[in-house]
Amino acid sequence: MAIWGKHPWQKVPVYIVAQYLGAFFASALVYGVYLNALDGFEAERSLATAGIWATYPGAITARNGTVITDYLSSGNGLADQVVGTMLLLVCVCAITDTRNMEVPKGLVPLLVGLSVLNIGVCFGFNCGYAINPARDLAPRIFTLIAGWGSDTFSAATIEGVAWWWVPVVGPHIGAVLGVTIYEVFVGLHHPEAKDFTLPQVAPYPDSGTTKKHLAPRRKVTAAAHFPCRDKNTFTLALPIRPSGRSQLFPLLTAAHPAGFPAPASHCYLETL
Repeated sequence: MAIWGKHPWQKVPVYIVAQYLGAFFASALVYGVYLNALDGFEAERSLATAGIWATYPGAITARNGTVITDYLSSGNGLADQVVGTMLLLVCVCAITDTRNMEVPKGLVPLLVGLSVLNIGVCFGFNCGYAINPARDLAPRIFTLIAGWGSDTFSAATIEGVAWWWVPVVGPHIGAVLGVTIYEVFVGLHHPEAKDFTLPQVAPYPDSGTTKKHLAPRRKVTAAAHFPCRDKNTFTLALPIRPSGRSQLFPLLTAAHPAGFPAPASHCYLETL
């Protein structure tokens, strides 16, 4: 998202570190809660339980001392991760773009969660839909430390290539593709944003209105939808309250009789 200017670059390292640390400590918390259950299920740790934390390619068995998948190749696994993450980022961009659907902020986590659930249902069979490097690599490191051993990193695809890098590289590629697809087909087609200064309204004749009662000039980033072109009307600038959401505010236009005129039509500015 930072590539397309939708997220500041200076925050990228902070987000990466925070997500990896969060995933690692969350893995430790889950391990502590289910420690007795794990001990009761298996005395020696195996990938049967390691899959609770990290993803592994399909059905895996031991062959000649190497844990290997029965059918999934590195290329197929990489494509799986790219597609899953691409779909996730398209959904995230559509949900969070205030110029698109105006989703209430309280519903954003729910809709993103439903998107992840749908991707998991449709694309989770091959390798568990990591679709986030932090969600896979940090728990994998934890299981390596917690007793599952080197199998967590040596588990291989059908051609014998180590699997662990696939859910790390694939989501990065898919994320860039997802944001690019959304911007090319949706984001770039929004009305062009531009600076617009709301006009100062002159006092109405015989109305007793003075400048102190009028809305002050202010500069807003806006996209004009219905510009008023009638030179025989004047424009009354309504105050705009600060908001992070895209909203429409009318500029009332009317004929110019003496006294306070009744609105005749509306022009709209969309604050971005």
